[in-house]
Amino acid sequence: MKRNIIKTAKSLTKKVGVTSIHNIDGEVIEDLIQNGIDLTFMEYYNERFEELLKQGHTDFDDIDNIISEETQDFDTDTWLIGDWTLVDGKYSINKDGPEGFAGTYNRDSCNICVEYSQYVILNCHYTSPCYVMADGSGPCGDLDTDGDIMAYCLPPDMFNGGL
Repeated sequence: MKRNIIKTAKSLTKKVGVTSIHNIDGEVIEDLIQNGIDLTFMEYYNERFEELLKQGHTDFDDIDNIISEETQDFDTDTWLIGDWTLVDGKYSINKDGPEGFAGTYNRDSCNICVEYSQYVILNCHYTSPCYVMADGSGPCGDLDTDGDIMAYCLPPDMFNGGL
């Protein structure tokens, strides 16, 4: 079945789209990770920074050097990819960002969840109950399986061979 991807109309109701990284061009994945926000590391960094302050370290460069040494072999698993902005200490989707989408990549599951995009796929299937919309409104859209629901999608040129 041909995949139907369109640029989105802001008024349409869409679901989070989920796709396997195996369907995404390898260079695209590398770029997404390199330019993404490493949530696992950022959480560790912020917690460790506070610990070091409580231990009496006052020089921010010294704290940064300590954390850098401790995290040389840091193992991470979750990134924010695409258009995100930091607002009041929390990351939010930037719907006017240059990438045109915002999502998360989890290395353990090898999946990308597209939280917002200028693109939607019109004919995907529901995901398994493992992936539920953040607001609890039901399953997400499985971008890798044909069906009859609409979900946010990465730009078509990111997929192996397009969609």
